[in-house]
Amino acid sequence: FYIIDGHPFSMILKKDKNKFFVKKDYFSNSIPNNEEKGKDYAGVKKQLKNIAHTWNHNFGEIINSLIGAGLKIDYVHEFPFSREAHYLGMECKNGRWWFKDKKKIIPIMFSLKAIKEIKKR
Repeated sequence: FYIIDGHPFSMILKKDKNKFFVKKDYFSNSIPNNEEKGKDYAGVKKQLKNIAHTWNHNFGEIINSLIGAGLKIDYVHEFPFSREAHYLGMECKNGRWWFKDKKKIIPIMFSLKAIKEIKKR
């Protein structure tokens, strides 16, 4: 199993001018985040009018669900950049979006690899 996605911590923050604030709860609950989107996550150029219903899963939920499914975590990496500009004040360098202000370094993406070990008979 391999995943690279937005870091759960970065999903709860909002940047307004030069300050970050928490816009939603880090620990998930049964109430979805409902946001009207003008495009889908695949980057389709056509303007869409749809409502995205999403749930934020904290890092513990992600990792523990894989362990609970019998997978062994091989590695977890956290990255201070993204594939797109999630916040104002980011700049693109070599296809990755970074904060211009190096004092504002937070995990924006993560990758995780897990394997299922097959028992030999």
